[in-house]
Amino acid sequence: MNEKRRELDAQTAAFRRVEEILPEDVPTLDPQAFRDELAELGRMAAAAYNLQVKTRAKLLAVMGTREQIRSELRLAGAAHKELSADIVYLSELPPGPIECPTCGVQHENSFHARLTLSQDTDTMAALVAELQTRSEEQRIEEESIRSQLSEIARTIDEFDRAAQERKADLALSELLAAQSRRTLDEAFHRVALEIKESLTDLEAQERDLKARAKQYLDKHRIKTVQGYFSAAVSTFSQALNVPSDEQVSKVVPGDRAEAGGSSAPRSMLAVHLGLLSTNSEYGDCPLFPFVMDTPQQSGQDEKNLRTMIEVAGRAASASHQVVLAIETLPADVDISSFVIVPFEKSHGAMSREDFPAVAEVIRRPLMLLNEALVSDESKSVNMKRDA
Repeated sequence: MNEKRRELDAQTAAFRRVEEILPEDVPTLDPQAFRDELAELGRMAAAAYNLQVKTRAKLLAVMGTREQIRSELRLAGAAHKELSADIVYLSELPPGPIECPTCGVQHENSFHARLTLSQDTDTMAALVAELQTRSEEQRIEEESIRSQLSEIARTIDEFDRAAQERKADLALSELLAAQSRRTLDEAFHRVALEIKESLTDLEAQERDLKARAKQYLDKHRIKTVQGYFSAAVSTFSQALNVPSDEQVSKVVPGDRAEAGGSSAPRSMLAVHLGLLSTNSEYGDCPLFPFVMDTPQQSGQDEKNLRTMIEVAGRAASASHQVVLAIETLPADVDISSFVIVPFEKSHGAMSREDFPAVAEVIRRPLMLLNEALVSDESKSVNMKRDA
């Protein structure tokens, strides 16, 4: 819509500039040749103005890119300077351990460490050189665009001089201008009508999209879904033995509880299970399989690991297929709802020999999924067309 409005403004300004060339009160005359000449002048003026608008937009984009590169160059230069200073500092110290004055961690001042730092310095130097080259390229392009704008300005000035010459043409110019004005009005009406029709269609689409989007912005629905999600996360956090002081009372989608250590994976699982439960209750997107990869992270003991497996199995399996990838199952875990697929050798899930059999199993579900997606896309296109 904004693009069409800018186009209409540009056309209006261009035709107005040509119209200003003509006298105001003139008799009517219809010389075909002079009418064609003025129509051509109008097209040239419109083209020059449009080109000026596009070139200015291009100049702004180039200036923005160049400023961004300058900022990156300053950062890269500072980093390169710091790396170089680090190399000099390490070179002046004898080989052996160095204690970090900030954190107290022992580092080794070895040839390998200095070599790695030297490689980082070279890489940063190459990045600085690359950014300098890009900055120079942007500068050259900016100068070229400014030159183009100057040329366009001279062209527009020529139109102004032509207008002044025509106004000085006295009586004959006034007679010829009368019909030219009418021709110009008709030309502008045709051009403006086409743009306004497109703009009207776009405005109708905008109203339809706003109406469709409004249902997702219903405050009551947002509050209901948020409350359900927050309660679900709290329930799952308690079921997964996440300490109460590490739980968040009001969690929103995208947040994570402030849990650390072995509680962090369980807290993250509680958030994911809350999202799955909320989507199953209120959402309208596909319920894809839920995959848990290596849940025994951060030192989970057998009790907590058993709880994670059993809670995830009960909570997610009601509406999702649950796929659990785990190295070792804890003792006495309830896996009655799972099908166990053991891997006796490394990379067993990626066996080339087993691929045809696996492909045969998943080919049909994938075809059905693809057909459903294509059908939804066709419905969306038809709704836009009807609108």
